[in-house]
Amino acid sequence: MQPANEFVKLAKNFKSKIFISKNGKKVDGKSLLSILTLVASKGVELEIIADGSDENDAVIKLANLIENNFNKKEIKNETK
Repeated sequence: MQPANEFVKLAKNFKSKIFISKNGKKVDGKSLLSILTLVASKGVELEIIADGSDENDAVIKLANLIENNFNKKEIKNETK
């Protein structure tokens, strides 16, 4: 549950609506309970979707969090 909690904490910092999708099931990325319903284990492919004024920054930072095994110290502040 810790990785999902870290994801939600970071997602809540963005104004955009955040969603996570796994195998076509899309859930609210700012809701811990919703994320837990995905039953996403390590190695599972997820899609991060954001809609709003800071959507690009949100997707980049949330993807970096996942790619760095939820180590917040490693999150890159770069935007593409």
